[in-house]
Amino acid sequence: MNRLSSLRQIILAVNQVDDLDEVLQLIVSGLCVEMKVDASSIYFLEKVSKDQVLMESRGLNEDLVGRLRIPKNEGLVGLVHINCEPVNARNLLKHPNFYSVANSGEEQFKSFLGVPLVYRAEVLGTLVVQRKNNRVFPESDVAFLTTLAAQLSAKIMLCQMQTVVTRPLASLPLPQYFITGEAGSPGVAIGTGVFLRDQASLELIPDRLVENRGDAIAQFDAAVDIVAMEYENLAQSLTLNEEEKALVDVYGMITRSEELRNSTASVIEQGNWAPGALRVAINQYAQTFELMEDEYLRERAKDIRDIGNRILSALLKEETEKLDYPHDTILIGESISPIDRKRPGITPCQIQAVASYGVATHRSRWLSGSVI
Repeated sequence: MNRLSSLRQIILAVNQVDDLDEVLQLIVSGLCVEMKVDASSIYFLEKVSKDQVLMESRGLNEDLVGRLRIPKNEGLVGLVHINCEPVNARNLLKHPNFYSVANSGEEQFKSFLGVPLVYRAEVLGTLVVQRKNNRVFPESDVAFLTTLAAQLSAKIMLCQMQTVVTRPLASLPLPQYFITGEAGSPGVAIGTGVFLRDQASLELIPDRLVENRGDAIAQFDAAVDIVAMEYENLAQSLTLNEEEKALVDVYGMITRSEELRNSTASVIEQGNWAPGALRVAINQYAQTFELMEDEYLRERAKDIRDIGNRILSALLKEETEKLDYPHDTILIGESISPIDRKRPGITPCQIQAVASYGVATHRSRWLSGSVI
């Protein structure tokens, strides 16, 4: 339970910030504390050369951050990339894959644990921890670091994209300023990228004792009404074809479904507060679809989790951040739904394109097709 709490603390801290440098600093400092290691480092894989570049470290010579480059497939860091799996080693100076870097300070460490940072089958880099003692890391440490890397990969990818879009091109290495993804619909757009940040995430909601079961169920019902009304307004305010209207109607039906309501209320009756009960109910609901063989039906699990996060935002009474959207807005985010077009401060005519990083979903396809 302590390990789970440590994992949650690091993830919560990282999710509170958007600056890439700050995110990396939080990760390495958090790992040194929570795993009681002597060094923690993050390497990013450079897309063109395939070198691994030291981006942040606690324990190694910090003057080498941004300068230390491990050539393609060299060293233990390269071994992690080649196999795309954890590398757990001791006696580093005698290891056949040891790569010596002058003035790095690595010679003082005897043990090494590295895991790949992978987002949707793309290797982003390597997360490394080291100790001065000459023992391999226990399996519990391997599991902890692997889980953390999996949880943080999406956040790191988003921060990388934000860095590419917001920093002047002159400050970026030429091969690094391209963002690749899958097309949602044919066409070309030139505009200003605006990143959409989710207001709440069920994954980070803990269990908590409910104070009043009746009040908690009433609060959940009120949040459901808010989100369902948003979908109803969406269907009426946007120009959609019959298929798209049907999809929005399905979102509303899922939001108001008796199954979701009864499952959430049942967990509340067992003593969990409304956000925690919603998390349990949504996970059960989504997992049913994730186990289906049909790809289209499996994708519905993403819709359900998105609906759950929107109900959570309403439940926590979070307000959508109002931004000044430029006239040539290109929306960018991990999961963009039609309702994002109705955010405060934005009008449909401002949107030139919609970018959803990673694999294109049916939602980003028809949403982008309706605005390009």
